[in-house]
Amino acid sequence: MSLLAGAVVLGGAALALGGAAMVLGGCAPTTGEAPRSGGQTPDPGPAPAVAERADGRDLVVVVSDGRRVDIDKHRVAGKITVIDFYADWCEACRHVDAWLALQQARHDDIALRKINVVDWESPVAKQYLRGRVPELPYLRVYDADGELVDAVYGGRISLLRRAFERARQGSNASPSPPPSE
Repeated sequence: MSLLAGAVVLGGAALALGGAAMVLGGCAPTTGEAPRSGGQTPDPGPAPAVAERADGRDLVVVVSDGRRVDIDKHRVAGKITVIDFYADWCEACRHVDAWLALQQARHDDIALRKINVVDWESPVAKQYLRGRVPELPYLRVYDADGELVDAVYGGRISLLRRAFERARQGSNASPSPPPSE
């Protein structure tokens, strides 16, 4: 990662860090595409929370293997909680990760909970994404009271920025409707 004229450059694509943000395309399943894991992912049961804190940030990898999880148990009282559904193979997910790391470095009121869906056939993908979310990353932003502020999919940094602003305002506004197919 290198800084060039106010942008983070990752894998050849620039992500603006200032007022304007670049919209990055998300990672969508392709019709007929085989799951990335080479087959269906068995459901090994409920996921234990795996605590991993990096650089002092409030970061927990809740699921690293695509298993089912109850995301309601992972909201953090008193902080903006971001539930980040991602996959290691998703380039847009890495770009959003860089932006989220910057936000956590600037603001101590953000708790990040990461869920690796592994592939579109995993138990957690079927539980939360299938038929509702067209592409990764998929982020659910909750205010400090645990209320859903918005859900954003793809590399839409400008929408995430607005969701964070609304969460800090304690917005009682309704979240955006789920994406239509």
